[in-house]
Amino acid sequence: MRPKSVKWIVKETNTNYYSWSLIANGFTSNEFKKHLGIYSSGALMLMEKDAGFWGVEVQNWEKLGKLVVDRIEKGNLDVKQLIKEHQRLGKRLFIICNKLNKRNLNLVSNREIISNLKTIWQDYIELNMLGLIPVISDFEHSILNQRLTGILIKYKVDPIKVQDYLSLLISNNQPDLYWQEQLELLGIARKYKSLRQIVKSQEFKNHVNKYFWLNYGYQGPIWRSSDFIIRLKNLAKSRKSFSKMHTEHKNQFKILVKKQNKLEKQLGLSRKDKYFFATARTFMFLKAYRVNVRHKVHYTSDEIFKALGKRFHLPVKFFQYARREEILDLLKGKKLAIKEISKRQRWLLEITENGISRFIPKSKAKAFLKKMMMPEIQFKGSEIHGQAAYLGIARGPAKLVFGIGDLDKVKRGDILIGVSTTPDLLPAMYKALGFVTDVGGITSHAAIVAREMKKPCVIGTKVGTKVFKDGDLVEVDANKGIVRKI
Repeated sequence: MRPKSVKWIVKETNTNYYSWSLIANGFTSNEFKKHLGIYSSGALMLMEKDAGFWGVEVQNWEKLGKLVVDRIEKGNLDVKQLIKEHQRLGKRLFIICNKLNKRNLNLVSNREIISNLKTIWQDYIELNMLGLIPVISDFEHSILNQRLTGILIKYKVDPIKVQDYLSLLISNNQPDLYWQEQLELLGIARKYKSLRQIVKSQEFKNHVNKYFWLNYGYQGPIWRSSDFIIRLKNLAKSRKSFSKMHTEHKNQFKILVKKQNKLEKQLGLSRKDKYFFATARTFMFLKAYRVNVRHKVHYTSDEIFKALGKRFHLPVKFFQYARREEILDLLKGKKLAIKEISKRQRWLLEITENGISRFIPKSKAKAFLKKMMMPEIQFKGSEIHGQAAYLGIARGPAKLVFGIGDLDKVKRGDILIGVSTTPDLLPAMYKALGFVTDVGGITSHAAIVAREMKKPCVIGTKVGTKVFKDGDLVEVDANKGIVRKI
């Protein structure tokens, strides 16, 4: 990695080294060369008290993004095979995780745990390696968005309607587990006359047992019965009956596909341009699919770590900050530098180049980062610009949200501002009037949720979390891609 070439592009809280290293190792895998003919970018990972910063060599990241989009344009990216590979790995991971979830892990031998962990790690790293393709097509540099916008402009779409059309044409039209869970919950709700009867039913209890892990994130918490009840109460506030909501949800994708086909026909899109938008939709689905798998893997991993914690008299946090080979060494009876590993919970810096990772000592970190990192953008003023993910205008108090620890400060009518968003933040996103993020593209979580919730959203502002502070009255003008203090 070259000096002054790296930029932090992901910043999240409520994460840990184990969780992020599995994803990062997939994103920097040398095996990526088989798919695109080029090595993926090296990376830096900084973790401090469960907050993570992940940086890449920007020039190479953009080069890879352009390569992915160029391959789509030339028809050289086998999207169907990409879906098959995601689902092959995801299915295997769900099978092994579900089997482990049904067992008393305290009784499973070290040897069997080693075998299961190796299988989970191998498949999950490969899944993340494949998952880099949808991510890198648009994240941070918006190359895919620019190409898709250019297609609409080519067909002389009114500039006012470009973002609206783009939003419709790239919306995922395939169900994922979040959609399935909501459908089943509404199906249970419509069967009973009152919330009390719903909650007392065996179907509801079975539903909780089936999906409690679905929003686990990197390290929890799980959904409890009370979380499902709160969702039901919020749904009950709607003027629609549970039966009508169930029918609408069930037909959601059928209606969406009709709208997309109608618009493509109306615009007269060529076969090649239709393929471009279809690929963007597939990328949306694959990102959602990988998140579903991620939550299952991390929930299962933490359950294994709880059992190992009892066995070796170590906290779960120890395993969340140990290298994978260190976990295996422990299970094989080898001695570890436990105090040294435990220190990583407070701080660690790791560099990955050519598929090889190493820690940077804290004593050398300041000088190392000064050498490697690009200068930060210095911004003065009260108006910033970004990319519109969903059109509209929203005004309200700004609330900076960096993780689940900030959820409670978001009230109805607020504007949620974050580096990016994750499924963990959905409770706050339901309450907010609009969203603003520093990073992300049209396939980012914030953009997807904004389109689903039909809330104004401006992404990729780069400096939103630095310019605004909690309580600032802001206006999100997603029609123009502007966020300003008012």
